[in-house]
Parts: sequence; structure tokens; C-alpha cells
Amino acid sequence: MTKITNLKSSDLSPFSIVRIQANNILRGPQNILWSSGREEDPPNYGWKVLSLSQIKPAPLDKMEVRSVYANLFDPTQQFAVLRAVSWNGELIRQIIKTQGHQNFTLVMPARFVKIPAKKLIAWLSDFEGITVLLDEECPDEDSDINGLRIERDHGVCIFEKVWYTENTSHKMLSQKWKEIWKETTDTLINEPSVTNLDEKFWFIKPEVLYKFQSYQPNWID
Repeated sequence: MTKITNLKSSDLSPFSIVRIQANNILRGPQNILWSSGREEDPPNYGWKVLSLSQIKPAPLDKMEVRSVYANLFDPTQQFAVLRAVSWNGELIRQIIKTQGHQNFTLVMPARFVKIPAKKLIAWLSDFEGITVLLDEECPDEDSDINGLRIERDHGVCIFEKVWYTENTSHKMLSQKWKEIWKETTDTLINEPSVTNLDEKFWFIKPEVLYKFQSYQPNWID
């Protein structure tokens, strides 16, 4: 007989609970609604078409996820939203230890900017034609981790890959990923922020707080 153990939140450390909350926020909402700029028009709607992630494993425990939300099937929507959210686990652990978890509120550094939909299309085209190994050895490396997710249609036509940055088997993929990551950095620096939007998360009654002034586009590079 198989014994199933139900892990309760009381079995987790305060930091582990915060880390799970942060992972859900980094993962991002199912979709975003944002203003088209004209009061008479309905809001724009988009899902996570393209997502790039960068992870620096423990003890640093740093992560940033940059996702572009759009609906490329709607020709009337000429813009997309680039969402960037970061996590500094080492710093959060120190704060919880110092002030106590009862007094801690998770606030994620973030930035949202509006970009032309054609820029998203160009980024997607840069990944076309790259061959990716599906079955590979996963050595125990002390290396940064990259992630890529492309969701052409909402819930279908999905590609996702996570790999060690230094893995030479993914040299071309890493090169294209790095180029687009740099372009998103420039975009987050140069484009004005957007804060008037509505995120629809997949979990119930989310408590998501952002600190826009704390976000730095090149902090993890």
C-alpha cells in the first residue's frame, strides 16, 4: 500500500512559505487586461506568449522572470505588455530572520512596460529554426539556469525549455536567449512604465504586492 503524506503549511518554515508565494507570482498571471489608451475602446487582453527566466541557485537564490503578454490573433491590438518581476531570496531570508515572519509582507520588485506587438513577433522569430535536445544528460552543475517558454495559443502550441547556462549542447539557444534578454533589459530601461492593468492569476484570492521603484533591470546580470 502506498502511503500519501499531505504536507501542511505548518510543516514548512516561514521562508519556505514565502518562497512558494514568490514562485507563484514569478510564474505570472494567466492573463492581463490593460487599457488601450482610448476610453471608448474595450481593454486589451493577452496571455503569456513569451517568457524568459534567469535563476542563480542557492546560496544566492536570485531569480527574474520576464514575460510578454499579448493576443497576436487580434489585429486590432497593436501593443503588448512586458512584465518583469524579480526575487532576491538571500535578502528576503535575512529580512525574515531580522524582523520575524509575523511582521513580514512579501512585496516583489517589478516593472510593466507597453511594447509594440511587432517587437514581440520579432523576438519570437529569433528562436525559429533552433534545434533543441529533448533527451539529454543533466550534470550536477553549479551554474546559472535559463528558461524559455513560448505559448503561441492560449493553453496550446506550447514550447518550454530549462537548461544550464553553460551547457554547450544549447549553445545556439543560449546565444539567442542572451540577445533577447539584453533587448528586454534595454526596453525596461527606456520605455515608460505601465501600472494601470489587471492581472488574472490562476490561484484564488491572490495577495500580490509590487514595488515598482525598487526594480532594477540589470540587477541580476
